[in-house]
Amino acid sequence: MADQNPPPHMPLSGERIAPKFDSSKPREIRKFWEDIETLFKRCGVTGNNRKPWILRYVDSDTHDFWESFEEASSIDLTYEEFKAKINTFYPGADGTRCHTTGELYVYIEQALANGLQDKDEYAAFARGFMQKSQYLLKKEVILKNKQSRFLLSALQPELQARVVQRLEIVCKDQEPDAAYPVDEIDKAIQFCLIGPTSTLSAASTPHDPSPGASPFPIMQRDQSTPSDAPTIKMEDLVRTLTQINSTMDRLNRTSTPPPNTASRSYDQTTLQAAGVLLRRWPSYHAQLCCSCRV
Repeated sequence: MADQNPPPHMPLSGERIAPKFDSSKPREIRKFWEDIETLFKRCGVTGNNRKPWILRYVDSDTHDFWESFEEASSIDLTYEEFKAKINTFYPGADGTRCHTTGELYVYIEQALANGLQDKDEYAAFARGFMQKSQYLLKKEVILKNKQSRFLLSALQPELQARVVQRLEIVCKDQEPDAAYPVDEIDKAIQFCLIGPTSTLSAASTPHDPSPGASPFPIMQRDQSTPSDAPTIKMEDLVRTLTQINSTMDRLNRTSTPPPNTASRSYDQTTLQAAGVLLRRWPSYHAQLCCSCRV
């Protein structure tokens, strides 16, 4: 009596349920093997009969490449040997070395160079970061504290400082030498990227394309000074402060006015300069800070 429930047939190339392998996305070969081997079991395809079906679900260039292997046509070489030969040309196809620390370093450097300006950019970065770092963590290539430091190192200095300040508040019981948990760092980053200040000043900072220039945007604070602030040189400021100090010392040593008019005139002039300096100190201070940062 014929079998009333014959196994289903393998789908033809191009059918909706047919497995596909996109050679432009080599990492997807693991999914391709999972899909096609599930079909093999469902359709009862075994042994070397599986070889021709593998070649049907790939593009023409990949078909010709795989068909050139001796394992593809030799009856003495098994399907497993054919599969292993193919996998040698697709790192990570066997589930090992899917990601490396070098790859993670490059990924972090790209994020640091481009800057994470808002939550959307950070979310896109975080997905790739977690995929790579979690794999390395699972394979015991890196430790949890290293994963945390990797995540913080992907942030530009201004954002990193704000995130660390947030972590110091939220994780106040954290051991001084211990790394913050990745989950807490993630929450702190998202917190710092909320609101109108989420766009960092680096976005408006022009990048210097000249040779030898830093590849990363430079965070700069507002260096503008009040329009009515007088120009002051460092040596003038030091000289005035020295004169004020000398005058105050003389006034402390005697309660009577200086004996000659020149000295009195000098002291009055100095004190007037001191008064002007103190009144305009905020403007001088702003200008002085700007000069020190340049």
